[in-house]
Amino acid sequence: MTSMALRTRTLLTVWLIFPAVVHAVDHFSLSVDFSEAPRPQPRFWQSTGMSPADMLLTPDMQLTLRMIGDSHGPAIRYLRPHYLLDLVDLETTDDGRQVPNWSRLDEALDPVHQAGILMIFELMGNPSGRFDDFRESEQVWAWRDFVESLANHLMERYGRETVEQWYFETSNEPDIHPFWPQTHSGFLNYYDASSEGLKAANPRLRFGGPGAGRFLSPTLKALLEHCDSGTNLLTGERGVRLDFISFHVKARPHEMVRYEEHVVDYIRQYHPRLRDVPLMNNEADPIGGWGLPRWWREGPWPGAFVMQSIDLHNQVLVDKLGADLLVAAGDNAFLGGWNRRTLAARFLPGDNDVEQWGSSDSGGWKPWDRVRDERPRTERFYLVKQPGFTAMSLAALLGERRFVVEGFPPLEQRVDTYRSEAPHLGCIATRRQDGAVVLICYNAPAMNLAVGRDGDGGEPAASQLEIVDRSVADLSIDVRGLDFSAGLVTRMRIDDNHGNPVALWREMGSPEDISADQFNALQPVQDPSVVSSESVEVKESELELHLRMEAPSVEAIVLTPGEAGMQPPAITGLAGSSHTGVDGARVTYLSWQAGQNGSLVLYEVFYAQPGEDSFHRVSAQGTLDRNFSLAGTEPGGRFRVVAKNLFGDVGEPAELRLE
Repeated sequence: MTSMALRTRTLLTVWLIFPAVVHAVDHFSLSVDFSEAPRPQPRFWQSTGMSPADMLLTPDMQLTLRMIGDSHGPAIRYLRPHYLLDLVDLETTDDGRQVPNWSRLDEALDPVHQAGILMIFELMGNPSGRFDDFRESEQVWAWRDFVESLANHLMERYGRETVEQWYFETSNEPDIHPFWPQTHSGFLNYYDASSEGLKAANPRLRFGGPGAGRFLSPTLKALLEHCDSGTNLLTGERGVRLDFISFHVKARPHEMVRYEEHVVDYIRQYHPRLRDVPLMNNEADPIGGWGLPRWWREGPWPGAFVMQSIDLHNQVLVDKLGADLLVAAGDNAFLGGWNRRTLAARFLPGDNDVEQWGSSDSGGWKPWDRVRDERPRTERFYLVKQPGFTAMSLAALLGERRFVVEGFPPLEQRVDTYRSEAPHLGCIATRRQDGAVVLICYNAPAMNLAVGRDGDGGEPAASQLEIVDRSVADLSIDVRGLDFSAGLVTRMRIDDNHGNPVALWREMGSPEDISADQFNALQPVQDPSVVSSESVEVKESELELHLRMEAPSVEAIVLTPGEAGMQPPAITGLAGSSHTGVDGARVTYLSWQAGQNGSLVLYEVFYAQPGEDSFHRVSAQGTLDRNFSLAGTEPGGRFRVVAKNLFGDVGEPAELRLE
């Protein structure tokens, strides 16, 4: 078997809403050798963002934070909200000084910290409208003092060690007027003042930017020039610290990594002193406008996009360029319906797309003209995890050591993209510290994402469906260099029929107001489906795998060495909280902890109504994440949670009685 693509064609009859169409299925013969020298697998995708920070004060966003913190891995480690400093009020003391009131900021950040999430803290916002012109020296020094007091407050409240793990970033996209209404020169003064304020509080606090929204924008170039050889306004020193360089490229991964490569080339050509500064593309989304309806957002395509983005960033930014890639992740923690850029689909009473208190417009901008937000506050809601979020939990299965998968057509560099004969397919192969081998393969059809029927992206166009239809593929993978003779092969899948709650919702008739029973039926299908788990013998360190990649889809294959008999960890910290669902039902959100014992586990959840002696299972195949929601619970009801490893061994359960 060679590293070149070995491909044959067979016929597949596909039935759509159109007449039957005959298409060919691509076959690829692949190989991966785990005896070769591994490459690093940085976890650059574990970040998300949202706008504005007011949303952190709402119960639905706070539950989203808990879902993030209780996800496998966790799937997401960093949160990047806009407009945080609009939550700070400046109060005038009797002697005329302006003192920050941190109470609303604390109220917003406390749930983030309690969920175990770290911050990419944008120094974005205008406390009490105080700062309107950073060309004025008095405002520059006042901002420097404000940032120092902010950093000291954050370290006092959340701990010095925690805040040292954060990243502090400039105001978002200062090259776009609605986000930065001040001048270009004022931005550089603001940068110097921010840097010095943080440094005065703690020299270990990391600061960078500019989070530019336009490709190689003048703002990004000016900041690079300023930090490389400019003069620090506050100290007079030549050059200003730049702990990371951030920018935004929203595109399909083949285009995204090519534009990022242009940025890297620019830095290395014009600012070689900054060549090793870490990079962040912290809005690495497929397309702009979080609130614009796109039909492909509500199914498995975003999950395939996540995996393709990881794969292409590995190949180009990490392997080819040797860049220190800190973040290449989506800005997708908004709150909205199925076809918005969200981690979970939110159901509200009546119109699920009605604007709610604290939310931004479809582009992420804060509604500047709304002096007082009179939109309804979220009171009753259901949240159902989207497949894109589920795929991030699957990505957390990946190990720290990565191995090259050979056999796909090679990437070919073009001016504004990379191309290959199979741009929609790929596999990531890793080995975990516990000895398990994890391969994740994806199929992300390479369609035009902006095309929609009648100009509306809420429904698929015929051209998009045609590309999806002919993107099905068969993969054969020759796995070599395995260092165990027996084990278990477990497959977890996300596609139209697996791990895809929107498909079940459509079978229900697409109800706007789902009932408690419908919500409960949607919960188990939020997890990736375990489609098979079987014992295998490894002969001469090799194993042959075969899989059909539907379009779009993600499949994780876990090769676990050993055999049954390893005791899974006991469940600890089992806790429940409640909110009110769309139909008035009580919803219990259940979360727990479990130790690590070197074996991947799934969690089974059982419930007994008040007065019932026996439990019934509510989690179907088992959950990958450490949380579960159930509607219709009552005081006196009981939960039981148990960990089960892939061999079927069961750990000690934990029980909880609801108050």
